[in-house]
Amino acid sequence: MKLSDIAQQNGLDELDFKNFLLQYGYPVTTDTLTNTDSLEDVYIRSAVRDYCAAATERLREQMEAEAALRELRS
Repeated sequence: MKLSDIAQQNGLDELDFKNFLLQYGYPVTTDTLTNTDSLEDVYIRSAVRDYCAAATERLREQMEAEAALRELRS
């Protein structure tokens, strides 16, 4: 399935999702004729789950850092 379709269906940022997949070794294939990236169907569910978990963790870390800054400023 095309990464753009996966991202659209799941409300994900396509470029960030693609970078995540490449960083964690998911088998992204590129069709050179259409210049579209795709992921095999068997990986979609786990890729989206892992991406969302990583995004949640990044958000949590960001919120903790902002809270620590606010604490230092007060």
